[in-house]
Amino acid sequence: MSRRITLLVAALLALALMAPAIAHAADTTTYSFSGRNADAGTWVEFRNGGYEGLWIWGGTLNSKTVGSTAKPERVRGTFGFFYKEKYLPATATRRETYRLMTVQEAPATFTADNKLMSARLSFQTPAQIAVWYDEMPWEGEPVPGSPDEWVSPEPDRVFETMVTVNVDWTGLGPLSRSSFMSKTRTDGFFYIDRSNYQNRQATAVGSIVGTDGTVYFDGSFDYGALYNSKSSGHMKGMWFEG
Repeated sequence: MSRRITLLVAALLALALMAPAIAHAADTTTYSFSGRNADAGTWVEFRNGGYEGLWIWGGTLNSKTVGSTAKPERVRGTFGFFYKEKYLPATATRRETYRLMTVQEAPATFTADNKLMSARLSFQTPAQIAVWYDEMPWEGEPVPGSPDEWVSPEPDRVFETMVTVNVDWTGLGPLSRSSFMSKTRTDGFFYIDRSNYQNRQATAVGSIVGTDGTVYFDGSFDYGALYNSKSSGHMKGMWFEG
């Protein structure tokens, strides 16, 4: 369950990264956001202590931000991205310990019906693969005099490969709905947000295949879900800048 929550948080973070980021002070900012998306993931643990995981997301995004002292900012599009990681303890005959494969916000084709009963994602894009030998990317050394800063080891090898991604979702179970309103008021700052969400659990099958024929994934995911989301609000004291 903790892994599922972590991946869902990653999905929300990914959406936030696509939207404009908070920057300079201003009088008033209003914003609106809507999207329909789907995600899927799988996780395998090996007997030798290693593991392999894959998480994939796709969907549409439509956001608009208007600040009283800034130009209106609009983000609209259909995107897909994923990350795939694999860890195996080093042996006398294999030095590679960790491999991370990532795609960031690639333009994609995504369709989903209004009732969240099915969805399809398809895109082709370069994927970056980073490989570590002996060390892990989260291992490192603290910066002298700055114990809160940490220097992680650089990958021993980094390369790109072109991949084609296809995923199909089939909804199952009931459609869940939820609504939230949040309000914050502090000295010189006021924020209010109203959000509505719908989601349905789903089965998901798909593939990630390199244009050279290398199969990085082909089969069923451990979990899948379909989402509708909409939010709007305004704030005083900050404005958004891309």
